[in-house]
Amino acid sequence: MQHGMHYSPRNNSTYRPFPGDEHLVVKFFIDDRKNEKLTRERGYAVYENVEMVSINVPGDKQLTINAPANSSCTMPSGDQVRYCERFPEDYERFQSGQGAAITGLPLKHCPFLSKAEVSMLEAQNIYSVEQLSDMGGAPLRNLGPSGRKWQQQALAFLQTAEGSRDALADAEDKAAMKARIEALEAALERANTGEDDPRVALKDKIEELTGARPKGNPSVETLEKTLSELQPQGV
Repeated sequence: MQHGMHYSPRNNSTYRPFPGDEHLVVKFFIDDRKNEKLTRERGYAVYENVEMVSINVPGDKQLTINAPANSSCTMPSGDQVRYCERFPEDYERFQSGQGAAITGLPLKHCPFLSKAEVSMLEAQNIYSVEQLSDMGGAPLRNLGPSGRKWQQQALAFLQTAEGSRDALADAEDKAAMKARIEALEAALERANTGEDDPRVALKDKIEELTGARPKGNPSVETLEKTLSELQPQGV
């Protein structure tokens, strides 16, 4: 990303514990691998299912890693970790039968790219607007003359969306505040008119039966007793 830009997109919400892995396209899968030891022992080709991982860098078709999920890799810090530990949530998604974790706005829903451009970018392991906006260096140059334009369009799109999100949140806050004020005003109006007073309904019923409305402020108990005496038994 260019220096001086304040927007910092988060292109993947999947948990990646090691810095620098956030934007990689990671996919775990099952592959049939030849078991050389059993093949020698049995005299015919013996295969077994092995959990594998495929790692791609957005914008670089040449750099692809395919390795057993339980094999070790050396991190820049010098630590040795297994691929399934390096990408724990990606591995969990694989075990639960879900696909590769690509979070964000898919390029196919992007308003400034044609279908042909989307296909070309996906061939470069770029699947979301967030990934495209974060391109830089050699991967961006690999996209050719239009790469910088697409990257800037993606960044502008996300910055605009961020502004719209803030405006929408502000509008929702104002609407919620207005609703609370209206509810309070309605409650006050009911209190002033006595609509929430249970004695109002009792007086209405007595007036309906007798044609005369009870005067003053008799208690609820008194009104209920009067109403029960006026109503036919069983009502």
